[in-house]
Amino acid sequence: MKRKLTQTPFLFQNDSDNAKPAEEELSPEKKKELMKEREEQMRLNMTDCDTLLAQLNTKRLYQRIKYFKKNNSNYDVDKAYAYNKNTAEISRIEWEALIEDYKTRRIALLKNKEAKDAAKAERKANQKANRSKKSKKNKKKGKNKKSRKTQNAASGKESEETKDAEKLEGSTDVANEKAENEDGSDDDDDGSISSDEESTDGTDFEYVSDKPSRYELLMFTPCPRAVSVLASYPRSGNSLMRNLYEKITLRVTGSDMMGGLQKHDLVGEMATGTNNVQFVKTHYPERMGHPPFRVSRAVLLVRNPYDAMDSYFNLMSTSTHTTSLTPEARKKYANIFGEMAKREILVWRDFHEYWLKQKIPLMVVRYEDLIRDTVKVISKVIKFVLEINSMTFFEDRIMRAIGEEQVENLGPYKARSGGIGKSLTKGYYTPQLLHQINYGIVGTMEKFGYKEMLIPNPKSWKLIPLDQWGVYIPGTRKEPLVINQKGLVRGPNRQTNWRMVKMMIEKDKKEAEKAENKKGEEEELPKKVDLL
Repeated sequence: MKRKLTQTPFLFQNDSDNAKPAEEELSPEKKKELMKEREEQMRLNMTDCDTLLAQLNTKRLYQRIKYFKKNNSNYDVDKAYAYNKNTAEISRIEWEALIEDYKTRRIALLKNKEAKDAAKAERKANQKANRSKKSKKNKKKGKNKKSRKTQNAASGKESEETKDAEKLEGSTDVANEKAENEDGSDDDDDGSISSDEESTDGTDFEYVSDKPSRYELLMFTPCPRAVSVLASYPRSGNSLMRNLYEKITLRVTGSDMMGGLQKHDLVGEMATGTNNVQFVKTHYPERMGHPPFRVSRAVLLVRNPYDAMDSYFNLMSTSTHTTSLTPEARKKYANIFGEMAKREILVWRDFHEYWLKQKIPLMVVRYEDLIRDTVKVISKVIKFVLEINSMTFFEDRIMRAIGEEQVENLGPYKARSGGIGKSLTKGYYTPQLLHQINYGIVGTMEKFGYKEMLIPNPKSWKLIPLDQWGVYIPGTRKEPLVINQKGLVRGPNRQTNWRMVKMMIEKDKKEAEKAENKKGEEEELPKKVDLL
């Protein structure tokens, strides 16, 4: 009997009728707040991508002017951006200016290297002439060896002085050779273009060097082929990856679903076509996006299932990307979480196996590597998505975007406090639950380097990064893959009725608030006085 009472479907069925009055008992202030949030979300959902992008860029221009004025009260705001242009034209002008600035700095760097190479060649020629002169002196010394023996003491003294001079000259040659070697090593360093050298030469370029990357304008980019997708199970870091990509490339990323991220400045929600974006987020086949579209290559972003499912439970229970349930609530709803985890682990496994079986080019990266080695992972992703061979242009962009803040603050919103494997240390996964969910995922965990995570002791994990921080799997098919058409890995038996769960949580929350208010009122009542 106890087992039946703890089963999730039974709880949902019995509490469904009692949960409705909880919504009716909301205070007028709470109702007004909820209505305002819904209206704002509906407004964002009904607004087209071009308008959202124009609003975002306008906000960034305003923040840019505030930034300049804060640092310099006499700053001429006319220099902040091109006047008499709309935001789309301004973003295009600034992108072209960014390219020209890069070319200028690149040419200056190459000229500097050529000058150093010329100086090095001249130094080598001088040293060669000195060696030739020294060789002639040594030959002359050999011919006059017999005559030196018959010279008087004064001439012998002069000979000793000559030898000392020759030794000094030889040591000077050695010093010159050492300096040449040091210069050679410097020249080798100068041959590679580092982000520090590039940034120091562009201080006069107003569009790039004088403002943080969060004040730069984004733009849509037509894609001449089928798009690339960012495929991930929910709560695996796709918003962080999208935000990094947009900061670095200044290109808007798309999405095949309306996830409510417009308020977090990800304005490409529901933008999937080749007219606007070239990198599109999708959760397919975990859920069906819209509309069906062609995919030429895919980035598969993976996160360990324990942290991903824990974050997913918070997302679906609170309907927010930033709020978590209290420890007391998690303890109370432990059975609901356990039942969800048993179903979701199968969705997690089948989702990743689906993408590994596809024949299009695939880049596999892990969320754990992204937050630890952000520069290396995002470099692999950009190079793969844009199909470029050299990252020289984007090196400076990456360092500017990532160097301004800590990695946990690089996403579009403030993420929940977490860490690699932290969900296992909170007691949400009991040994019995881990035994059940680990049974069918061992093979998939090994493919992504998560085998050691099957032992729930995060302190003992080494978690070595994937090969080169991203595994490239070349495709074997020429035709693009079409997604959002058929077949989901989440069938009827893998569904959780989140509406019922949220109603239950809301009901319990209201009851707790009532009890707390009643207790406070009883404490405020005056004590009875015995008049007798």
